[in-house]
Amino acid sequence: MSLKIGDIEVLILQMNRYFDAFASKNWNGVSVIKTQEDLLEQLATVIIPYFESKISRVTTEAISKDLQEELQELHGLYAKSAYQYAFILSRIPDQKETYLKYLRIATEGNHSQKRHCQYYFAKEMEVTDPALSLNYYEKAVHAGYQVATFRLGELWEAGSAVVGGQSSLEKAVEFYQLAGVRGHQEGASRALKCIKAKEAAEEKEMASA
Repeated sequence: MSLKIGDIEVLILQMNRYFDAFASKNWNGVSVIKTQEDLLEQLATVIIPYFESKISRVTTEAISKDLQEELQELHGLYAKSAYQYAFILSRIPDQKETYLKYLRIATEGNHSQKRHCQYYFAKEMEVTDPALSLNYYEKAVHAGYQVATFRLGELWEAGSAVVGGQSSLEKAVEFYQLAGVRGHQEGASRALKCIKAKEAAEEKEMASA
């Protein structure tokens, strides 16, 4: 195999431009979906393992380091391509399962939309898998994503299944304030609302004691 990462990237970009052109016209694109999936499967099952096997056979440290960097770049390219594909699938009916598969792949690797994908995957999992949803919200928060930070504030305030079905105004304030620091317009005001609600609840408890 003589494929280079640059060649793979050109091929993927060509596929995405071709696919986008059809998706923008609301075409269901079944045959193109299959082609795009085949390309991503080739990355996952042939191309990435090829680089991994090359690394395992190399004994020279300098060459191994170069190959490791290539592999890291390739993982990032795969994740970015999965994101582009998932974005297109989100606009095509009856592709929810495939959309979630590639959206989850897009939550890994090194690419600019990674935390965005982590947030959307977490949002998709809120009802079906609350524990998984929380895990991906926390990843997005750790990556500095303000929308995910604000959403965790909402979930703690409401006591949703994602946060174990427990309401915690203290935790809600923590995430709302952090969201505000990160630039969310409602972060500070929602934190203040929770602080006031917490104080009112404490006063009521003291009065009834």
